[in-house]
Amino acid sequence: MKRDATDAYIRNVENIREHLDVIRAEVDRMIADTDSPTWADVGDLAHVSSELRDVVTFLTGEDR
Repeated sequence: MKRDATDAYIRNVENIREHLDVIRAEVDRMIADTDSPTWADVGDLAHVSSELRDVVTFLTGEDR
């Protein structure tokens, strides 16, 4: 039983790291592809920022 939990834990850590890599790459791409940001671009980034703030709050247990 312990080994199953350890394996699942490791898989989830790897998944989170992969998600973070994708987020970083996509944000970098968005910045590189946007010469003159529109309000839609601002809204997209604000939405992502809000969602990530929720993740940080969950992980740290703090209200940010």
